[in-house]
Amino acid sequence: MPRRIEWRFTEESRLSIGHWYEAFGDPANEALLTLTQVIHITDNPVWCLSEHTNVVRQVIAAADELIRNLDEAMPDSAESGGIGVGTPMGQSVLNAHNAVRHVTMLLIDALVECRKGRMDSALRQDPRLAADTMYALADALNTQAWLASSLRYEPGGD
Repeated sequence: MPRRIEWRFTEESRLSIGHWYEAFGDPANEALLTLTQVIHITDNPVWCLSEHTNVVRQVIAAADELIRNLDEAMPDSAESGGIGVGTPMGQSVLNAHNAVRHVTMLLIDALVECRKGRMDSALRQDPRLAADTMYALADALNTQAWLASSLRYEPGGD
């Protein structure tokens, strides 16, 4: 029986933490996986990196939309020191930052853990995949920086 592995967000939002699952929704066989485990299970690093890069792009697109909405709704927020993390808008920005950080860290972990082997070979043999992965990672780090710079942590508060 072929293994069913897929990405699922924990909430109905692209700005929530998501995970790789095997047999999602099957109470007897469901397993939460890291990207590194997915690469080892499937033995298909090209598919894994391609799919995870798509997930990274989805999360970045949702976070970038939040940043645009924030800039439109509160154009002076950067000059005023950012949005308080204890506010509803601040919590949304923090959730977006956490979602982007999560998918980024899964990718970095997999690149570090699997750098010697089939994934390394796949990236070297497929320059388009290597570039897509690198640019998605760069975009994710850039988006994280923008989100972090939008927040203000009050002393003694949240």
